[in-house]
Amino acid sequence: MRKLIVVLSTLPFLFISCDKEHDEEFPCIVVSMDQVPAIVKDTFVGKYPKITENNWYNKDNIGYNVSFQLNNIKTMASFKNDGTFIAEIV
Repeated sequence: MRKLIVVLSTLPFLFISCDKEHDEEFPCIVVSMDQVPAIVKDTFVGKYPKITENNWYNKDNIGYNVSFQLNNIKTMASFKNDGTFIAEIV
C-alpha cells in the first residue's frame, strides 16, 4: 500500500506537459548535459553508473528527464532540480 501511494504521488510530476513541444515522446526542451545541474547528473550517475549515452530534457524548470537504453530497453528517469530521483519509466 505504501509503495502504491508513493507511485501515485509521483505521477502528476511525470505527466506535467511542457510548454514547448519538440518531440511527441519527450515534449520537453532538449538540453545539453552541460545545462543539467551537477547534483542531478551525480544522482543519475550514482543510480545508473554504466549508462553513457543519454538525452536530457528540462521539464519547464521544475526538473529533468533523461532517456537512455537500459538492457536494450528504452528507459526514462525523472529527477527534481535538487537531484532527488522521482521515477523510472520503461
